[in-house]
Amino acid sequence: MNIEKSILVVCSGSSGRFNVEDFYGAGYFIHHLLEGAVAEYSLTDAAQAALGFYQGNVHRGKKIIEESEVGRKLLTSIYKTDMSYVLQHGVISNLPYLHGKRMIVCEAKEKATLN
Repeated sequence: MNIEKSILVVCSGSSGRFNVEDFYGAGYFIHHLLEGAVAEYSLTDAAQAALGFYQGNVHRGKKIIEESEVGRKLLTSIYKTDMSYVLQHGVISNLPYLHGKRMIVCEAKEKATLN
């Protein structure tokens, strides 16, 4: 593994525990990363599992989030209205990335020309 050319997807979980919605989101991210790839990526077992989970449940995202532990908590809280926003696909075109120790945010299509 060439660490300088690796992409690390971190699923933060909740209280040190696995979250299915993070796993689904990681699969979503990987799916779109590969879909627009100009290079070939080698996926870890965890990345392959997240991608497979997303692809097998692509039309069940709302149900997966609503039935997850965190999703159930959100549905019974003041954040209930945020669920519709969270469940949207492809609405954010900004791409944050690290350049040295600085976080840079640009349009996704702009990033493709930076490399």
